[in-house]
Amino acid sequence: MTQDVFAELHGATCLHCGHRTTADVCPRCQHDTVVGPPVTVGPQTVRIGWIGRGGAAAAALWLSSDAGDVLVTTDGRKVDTTPTAPTGFVAVEGLTSLRSDVAAALVACRSEALLGWGGSAIEPTLITHRFGVDPAIDLPAARRAACELAIAGCPEAVALLPLSPGEVSWWTALGHLRLGDRDAAVRTMGELPLDGYAVITVVLRWASQRWVGDAASAARFLLGKRVHGSATQRLAQVSVACGITPLARFLLEPDKELPEQLRHVGGASPSVARALALRGAQLAEPLDVGPNVSLSVLDDLIDLGTPLDPATLSDEQRRHVVARTRPEALSDDDVDQLGLGAERDRRRLAAGRFDEIDAALAGPHVRGIVHLVESGSVDDDLRSVDPVRAEHLATFLESPTAAHLTDELVADTSLWPLLAARLDVPLWTWGTDLDHATQRFVGWYALRATFDHLVVGAWEAALETGHHAHRLAADDHQRRDALNLIAFAHWQRGDGEAARDTLLSAIGGTDDVPLRVNLAIVASSLDPESAALELARLVRESSSPELRCAAAMRAVHLWSTDDLPWTVRRHRPVPPALIDALRELVVEPVDPGVLRAILGLQSNLDRDWLARPAHLAASPHRQSLELKVFQARATGPREFVDALTFVLRSASPPEWVFAERDRTVETAARHVFDDDGSSALFALFAVQRKMPVTPEQQALLAPLAVLAVSAQTERGDDPPPDSYLTLLAEADTHWLETRPTAHVRTVMDVAWERLATCHVRFLEIVIDKMVRAVEDLDRRLRRDPRLRKNAALLRTQLEPILDDAIAADDVLSEFRPHVTGAPIAREIDDLLRIVRDIRRASMRML
Repeated sequence: MTQDVFAELHGATCLHCGHRTTADVCPRCQHDTVVGPPVTVGPQTVRIGWIGRGGAAAAALWLSSDAGDVLVTTDGRKVDTTPTAPTGFVAVEGLTSLRSDVAAALVACRSEALLGWGGSAIEPTLITHRFGVDPAIDLPAARRAACELAIAGCPEAVALLPLSPGEVSWWTALGHLRLGDRDAAVRTMGELPLDGYAVITVVLRWASQRWVGDAASAARFLLGKRVHGSATQRLAQVSVACGITPLARFLLEPDKELPEQLRHVGGASPSVARALALRGAQLAEPLDVGPNVSLSVLDDLIDLGTPLDPATLSDEQRRHVVARTRPEALSDDDVDQLGLGAERDRRRLAAGRFDEIDAALAGPHVRGIVHLVESGSVDDDLRSVDPVRAEHLATFLESPTAAHLTDELVADTSLWPLLAARLDVPLWTWGTDLDHATQRFVGWYALRATFDHLVVGAWEAALETGHHAHRLAADDHQRRDALNLIAFAHWQRGDGEAARDTLLSAIGGTDDVPLRVNLAIVASSLDPESAALELARLVRESSSPELRCAAAMRAVHLWSTDDLPWTVRRHRPVPPALIDALRELVVEPVDPGVLRAILGLQSNLDRDWLARPAHLAASPHRQSLELKVFQARATGPREFVDALTFVLRSASPPEWVFAERDRTVETAARHVFDDDGSSALFALFAVQRKMPVTPEQQALLAPLAVLAVSAQTERGDDPPPDSYLTLLAEADTHWLETRPTAHVRTVMDVAWERLATCHVRFLEIVIDKMVRAVEDLDRRLRRDPRLRKNAALLRTQLEPILDDAIAADDVLSEFRPHVTGAPIAREIDDLLRIVRDIRRASMRML
């Protein structure tokens, strides 16, 4: 943004009060609306120095411009410079780009040159002197100073100027915007009074989120005059010629009409497509949003009815879109996270959880219902919302019978839990000839009674009320819900065939997601192979994305294992039809959570296919973190550890990566003794790569890594490095402080035994050589006693043997307390006895 842009952004609005006007004087507040003329700031405009001598000396700032000279001390005194001009003052550099002398002085007061002055009263004195006091304030000059402070990136100084609170917020927001601090700009915008500044708010919002450059003239010229072809071809040529930024800037210019040929386009780049959509163009395909698009721009796209590609939305953006378009589809956690108080209260009312509602923060309707539940009477809140319904409700409470269940009452679904709690009419007495609104309530009332029986395990009672719910259903939706509950009661009674037949009757020719999934659940208990074929059919043929994902998640539940992919263990074979269906789904734009579940299953049961990147080259997730991690998991333990380590060391790893790491470490520790060694190998790579883990996970991985490195050590080879002994000792210390499970204790014992065995097998050879060397030297000394006189030669031959014996003694002594009761303990004792005999024999010879 240039200085002129800053000065002219106020447009047709009185910045003092927020009134929309193009006049130089606001008709509402009678204040000037213009920005004052620029004031030249020279090298000597702002100077600092000292006046006075000794203890009376004071630091001061000297402002000199066409408006006159003023000298102000740090304690706020104004000094007359007319009789004798002060000397020794030094100019403050770097201010000549500003076009307000007062703004230059305020910036100087915040410069490093004046930081040592501490608290200063220069600013208020200077501002009062130059701009006057209310009601005679020079608003245009003060506004010019605010403009220049915003340009200089000094928004905190704007509050010192004699401007209205709204105008201070406006210029402060621009200053934050100049600094690139959009969060602060948005916070400051929130301080603008609600009764005005509408245009300013729009301008600021546009500026903070859509400023993409100001070089649009080339794009406009090329698009209008010099390129030919279809709209998409013209856009592509212009983007190549002058760049995406100027093109998007031109498309977003509010004062330029969008060319007719650009109102219906397809195939444009994401940035250009977003700009076109924001100008109301109709796109041929869903918009590639991208994770960097702000939520307010997303709001604009939703308001314009732009179709959005869900695969290009971040988790936060996806929640926001659902909250705007289908809040009822959000999970309770998402509702709380987004702060949707009205939706949260609506759900609590529908569920009858009145005690969870904070009446003080709720609307009058919710407050009135909560008061009704607590006191049993209709209060003024309900009467203010709907007086007629409130009167009907009061009558019903006096006599809760079917006769007083009016259309006005049942039309408000938030009242249904309250009506059901007070209504005491047997289900068998209700007929099916009621008006539609009442029939809907009665059908829901019967469904709720059935559900309550299911919750307490009263299966027979649930079957009875379920059949009433089916009879009283107001529409097909309630009828299917009733059959679904009846099927559940049959299944809980152990009658899977009746449950299956009931669900088939409920489904009919529909594609109902819950019913289809429940049918697969029931079918899996009767015939797993048939269930797999049904799930595969749903995944491949259903037109409902929700149903396809739900069926895939059910398949994951039925065939998932807690194995690691690289183990050679028993796996229940998955029908090929289901494997093929999941392969098709994973290359489509599905929810990241569903994608992770499918990839996790495939990495175990279809790892050869998943490990080949070519199979997923057409997937919209091919560059996603999920695909990279699970492809590495399918490839092998080394690749999986490398992928996890890379992500865990990044700036902000997603939570699911931590969960995947935790699950893998736990699985490896649990199955270390009943797989082919892959669990221990995973742990070894994790230790070698220094994969970020918790202290407890490190203590779990250490013995597994020792088992892996011990298994790789052949008899006669050098033992594993001492670092593994240290690693195991640290894990042992951890488990001494934290009581381990019996399984972990067993893993630790076996790791000590295996590592001890590696060292014992190596030391057996070393000690045998030491024994032969000592015996040979002893025989030579006996044959030729004169050798004892050559002490230096004797020491040269004995000291290496003695050093090796001491080292072997230390290692064996380190292992001995950890292998008590193990077969290797006796071998260690034997070797210790031999080593100590060697040490004694060597000392005697010396």
